Amino acid sequence: MRATGFAEKLARADIVVTGEGRIDEQTAYGKTALGVAKRAHEAGKAAIAVGGGVTADGAAALAPFGAIVVPVVESPQTIEEAMAAGTGPLRRTGERVARLISLGDRR
Repeated sequence: MRATGFAEKLARADIVVTGEGRIDEQTAYGKTALGVAKRAHEAGKAAIAVGGGVTADGAAALAPFGAIVVPVVESPQTIEEAMAAGTGPLRRTGERVARLISLGDRR
């Protein structure tokens, strides 16, 4: 986090978006998404964590920090099928996250 200037960027952020390939039971043991969600929470910032795959345990690990967890996988599939799907699911997830964020702009 020091190497990326995370603290300075966090201070300027309204919302923090983080992610990793899989948000699962290992997330509770210190994966990047947990560290980012924790720091965002401490700074009073909303956090969204995007995971290629998400398990209930992974979402539960981020819940104490108020992070909203969004999976990329759109249907049950093998890892091979997910890889073969290319970037389409990730782009669609990005669009959904952007729409969620824009809800705060509605009055």
